[in-house]
Amino acid sequence: MSFTGAIQSKLTSYCPGCKAKSLLMYMQGGPAHLYLKKNKVTTVAKLKKGGHGDMVCFWKALGNMMSKLEPDSTVIHIMGCNVMGYPKYVGIDLFECLQEMMKPSIVRFEAPLEMSIEGNAVINSYFDTNKYKLWKSQRYSNLDRVFGL
Repeated sequence: MSFTGAIQSKLTSYCPGCKAKSLLMYMQGGPAHLYLKKNKVTTVAKLKKGGHGDMVCFWKALGNMMSKLEPDSTVIHIMGCNVMGYPKYVGIDLFECLQEMMKPSIVRFEAPLEMSIEGNAVINSYFDTNKYKLWKSQRYSNLDRVFGL
């Protein structure tokens, strides 16, 4: 099942025909780029050049799954990477390109840093704090085993 298929399945299991008001995507990336999966990087240049490639189709499909009822509060949170970059917020161009691609849905993108007050509030709105901390500790302990640390 594709990633968008999995999201659609979760929405349908909650209530057939429903749309997401908010979504958290925990992914790898860096200033002005996001990895949907290995070797599938999303950048402004690739989105503009891509035509109807996998990335463009993914983001457009995701936009169709977002609610149109309260556009001021419809948001996709991106965490797990510093997509905005420092110090000049280079990720804003990427977010603006994605927002344009998702029209007619009006979707805002936010990328709070995990250790910030805003990031902590986002995490608490999606996860049970104790389960999240356990997941994070297991995630990093697996990396320790891989790298022999």
